[in-house]
This record gives sequence, C-alpha cells and structure tokens, in this order.
Amino acid sequence: MEKLSDEKMLQIRTAIQKAELDEFLNSLKREDYKLEINVNSPTLEQDLISAVESGQPLRYVEQHWIIRAVASKLISDFIIERMLKYGYDGFWWPLDELVFALDSGAMSQDTLKCILENQNFHLKDDFVIALVHRMIEHKLPEDFILKLIHHHYCCLPSPMVQMILEAVAAKKINPIYLQELIQRQHQFGDILDLQIIQYTINGNLHPCFLELMIKLHYHFSTFNEKILLTSGIDFGVKKYLVKYHPELFDMV
Repeated sequence: MEKLSDEKMLQIRTAIQKAELDEFLNSLKREDYKLEINVNSPTLEQDLISAVESGQPLRYVEQHWIIRAVASKLISDFIIERMLKYGYDGFWWPLDELVFALDSGAMSQDTLKCILENQNFHLKDDFVIALVHRMIEHKLPEDFILKLIHHHYCCLPSPMVQMILEAVAAKKINPIYLQELIQRQHQFGDILDLQIIQYTINGNLHPCFLELMIKLHYHFSTFNEKILLTSGIDFGVKKYLVKYHPELFDMV
C-alpha cells in the first residue's frame, strides 16, 4: 500500500477547498440567496473589515463565506481577529475550514490564539479534538491545550481528555495538562478512571496523579474503588478502608 505524502495531500485538500468555495456560492444562487458583500471587489478585505468595525451585522452565509475565503487564501486571517473583537462568536463558522486553514498556513497560530482566548467563541467537539491531535503531534504549540481546558465554552469532550491522558502516559506531552484537569476536578468517567488506575499500577503514570485525585475526594465508582484496594497501592488501600472499614485503617 502506497501512502501519499503530506505535501501531496495538502495539494489535494487545497484543490478541494477551492472547489467547495465555488460550490458554496453556486448553492446560494440555486437557493436564491444573495451575499450582501461584493466578493469581486478589488478592496474586498478592507470592505469586510470596515463593515465589521462599523457594526454592520453579517448573516450566517456571509460569515460562512468569509471563513471559506480565508481558508482559500482569498483574504487574510486578519478579518477573523476583527470579527472576534467585534462580537462574533463563531457559531456559524465552518470550523473544519479553520483546521484546514491552520494546516495550509492560511491562518496563523496567533489568530488561533485569539480564538482560544476569546471566552465567547463557540467551540465544537470536532474542532477541539482536531486541535488537540495537532498539539499532541507538535504541529501546534502543545501549551494551547491549557487554553482549551480553561475556555468557558469548552465542555471537554471525552475523546479529548482520553487523548491527553494517553499522551501523558506515553510521555509525548507535559504532564501538567493532566494535573490541570485533576485540579479543576474534572470528572473523567468510569472508563477513564479505570485507565488512570491501570496506568498507575503499570507504571505508565506517576502515582502523584491518582494520589491527587484521592486528596481532592474524587468520586470513584464502587468497582474502581475495589480496583484501588486490590492494586496494593498504599493510598488506594487507605481510601478504601477509610470509607468502608475505618476500624482496619491502622493495618496499613
């Protein structure tokens, strides 16, 4: 099996991107929609910036087209920064286009930083997961993970949390991100709780993470509490005895 190079795949994705931009315009015409911006204006970018800064509302179709146009490099990503500053929350934006814009260099990491630091920006799970994947692979700064964790709109989708856990266990990223999740008292869920316990038993995770969870009175299921008991880890056994058999605590 032959695998295409990243460069060739980017060329293909770029061609698809431009074709989809044209198809989007054609679909609007078929539905008898008219953009309230002149996409053929020689001063298109400045027209858009002026419209945003003057408070002129942009319908979802205009916002959608603008993001596609940035990804297609028809206009610069500066318009995204202006839209964020003037109150647009990204709800109507095609976020997969933003991911492509990052991959192709059409959108800078500084612009992504503006997006992640904007507490009103509407993050969606697929977008978050795509970003975390790139951060773990060091195609984007890994410390942006903290911006996602701290983002008001980010409900931390389970696949994102699992990716962080597995990357920390594999020593691919700084363990501070897992520590931050625990300190913010994130509820991982029974399956990931068990994974944390097993990683600790196997030596893939430093015991400090599990110990911190216990110190913060993390709620484990009855099943996982029994796994903590049978693990033989001192603080895990103590937690079980304190809760179920305090009279035996002195045995540890």
